[in-house]
Amino acid sequence: RRTVLILDPESSWQDVIRKVLGNAGFNTVLANSYEQALQLLGANEIDLIVSEINLKNDELQDRLGLKLLEEAQYKKP
Repeated sequence: RRTVLILDPESSWQDVIRKVLGNAGFNTVLANSYEQALQLLGANEIDLIVSEINLKNDELQDRLGLKLLEEAQYKKP
């Protein structure tokens, strides 16, 4: 089974996406933050990322979702 990393700070959206993907036969791992997603990306074989694009934190004001995709491409081109 393929594994999907779901990055969204809203747990209600995570649950919806997880259920849809689970019913379609995917394994899912959930992250609430960019930092948590990076850890999961390093610890799991991820085939697909579903991410909120405009995540925010104090250092990088937004677009952390796109930064995560760049990191994933670097780790697994």
